[in-house]
Amino acid sequence: MGIPQNIADAAVANPITQSTVDGATDEALSGYDSFYGTGAPATQGVYQTGTYDEANWLEMRDGERYKTLSSVEELAGRMVKLGADRRSLLIAFGGGVVGDTAGLLASLYMRGIALVQIPTTFLAQVDAAIGGKTGVNLTAGKNLMGTFYQPKAVLVDPVVLSTLPEREYRAGLYEALKCGVIRSAAIFEFMERERERILQRDAAALEWLISECIKVKAAVVEADEREDDLRRILNFGHTIGHALEAETRYKY
Repeated sequence: MGIPQNIADAAVANPITQSTVDGATDEALSGYDSFYGTGAPATQGVYQTGTYDEANWLEMRDGERYKTLSSVEELAGRMVKLGADRRSLLIAFGGGVVGDTAGLLASLYMRGIALVQIPTTFLAQVDAAIGGKTGVNLTAGKNLMGTFYQPKAVLVDPVVLSTLPEREYRAGLYEALKCGVIRSAAIFEFMERERERILQRDAAALEWLISECIKVKAAVVEADEREDDLRRILNFGHTIGHALEAETRYKY
C-alpha cells in the first residue's frame, strides 16, 4: 500500500495556521463519532476538544520505559470504559514514545481504528510520526512488538520545537543529518551552511529542514513500506543505539 499520498504531499511548506489546521483536521476527522487524545503529562491541558461532539484525553506516563504492552493494555481499558468503538479516532499528541504506543493501540483496538499523529518533538516530526511504524519494547529489545499502520494524517508544526529542551532538540538534528547522509546531499549541505540558524531554531530554516526530511522518509516508505529492502536504510545509526538502550533498560 505504501505511505498515503496525503502524508507524502504534506511536508511542511509554511507554518501551520488556524485555517490550515481546521482544513486538515476536518478532512482527517470527518465521519468519526468520538476522539481520544493520547499524550504524556507534560502536554496535559494542551489538547483542545474543539467543536466535535465528544473528545477525551488519555494521559500516559512519559519515557521510553513506559513504551510497553502494559501501557497499551491500560490505555485500551480506559477507552473501553469511555465507550470507544470502531468509529472512534485516536490522536497521538506528543513525541516518539506517544506516537509509537498510540499507533499500536489504534492498530489493535477493535482490530483497527483511525489514527492521527501530531508530533511535538523534532525527532518525531522528521522520523517517528512518518511511515506507519508502531511498536513497544520488550525486555529483550526495542520495538519487538509492533505493526505497520498508516495514520489518516500527520500534522507538523515547527513552532512547538521552541519549547524543547536542548538535548531533545539536538536529538532531532542528528536524525535530520541522517536523512542528509543516506539520501539527500541538499539536506547535508544546508545543515552545514545554516548551522547557526538551525541551532538558534530559526523558523524558516526549520520549515525547510523538516519538510525535506519528511520528503526523504516518505519516498523511502512509499517504495518499501514493510522494510523488505530499501527501508532498512532508515535504520542507519539506529541499530547500535537500540542495543545500548536495551542494555541500559531504557533509562536514558
